[in-house]
Amino acid sequence: MTSVDNTFAGLAITTAVVKGIQVPIACPTGWCNNDHTDENTQNLDDIDHAGAHIDLMVPNLQGVDDLLFAYARLYQDTYAPDPLMRTPHIRIEFGGGEESYLTPDQADLFAARLAAFAAQLQALAHTARNPGTAGSTEATGC
Repeated sequence: MTSVDNTFAGLAITTAVVKGIQVPIACPTGWCNNDHTDENTQNLDDIDHAGAHIDLMVPNLQGVDDLLFAYARLYQDTYAPDPLMRTPHIRIEFGGGEESYLTPDQADLFAARLAAFAAQLQALAHTARNPGTAGSTEATGC
């Protein structure tokens, strides 16, 4: 069975408001934190599901506040024309507003790349602290 086959796995019936009328909808209540009764959408197919944000903040050398680099969250659009968007997936939005949608397998790959990036970032920090003992700081792709 592929991930597309379990589109409605884990969904529960809850209430949403569409054009001012309460209607029953299927919602992944185990992770969706959208208040569908507070949205009052115009069409049933405008209802989507989203989990809590996981934020990646970057300290700022010249500023007091950390900057939002990106955030990730679970996402599902049960009425999307694309079958992959109808399944739970990971949505990443970058500080500049670009979005990327990842399957769980793609999210695992991206997480591995982030771990490699973090290791390289730590090596750069070590070199910055100890410039006389610098090893190779040649960049490699993650």
